[in-house]
Amino acid sequence: MFDRFTIRTWISVTLLFAFVLLWVLFEVSIPKQQMLSTVNRLESAVESENWSAAEASMSQLESQWKGSKLVIQMANGSEEVLVADNLIGQAKALVEHQEDDVIEHIGALKSALQSTTVAFPGP
Repeated sequence: MFDRFTIRTWISVTLLFAFVLLWVLFEVSIPKQQMLSTVNRLESAVESENWSAAEASMSQLESQWKGSKLVIQMANGSEEVLVADNLIGQAKALVEHQEDDVIEHIGALKSALQSTTVAFPGP
């Protein structure tokens, strides 16, 4: 019915289509810009020492992270997700205690979120 070349062609096209579909779904479902804008609002609130706005931004970031964490875990390695998760937890604790050191963690958090909110990031 089918020769080997035809079957291999169909398998290759199907795998390519599945990969492109998965990549598009990850790009659409990960709220990269929303998370980064929330981190930017958090940073500006901490710089102006508006701790209530910083706590609100932190809780918004946490809810965005929890809502998209499963998709991010599917698209990334576990180490990147753990690092971002730890940085979010550290930043939350520092914001709750109104520590000025949170600005250092926000910079690291920005970097971690930029790398983990990309579908299939490279090395």
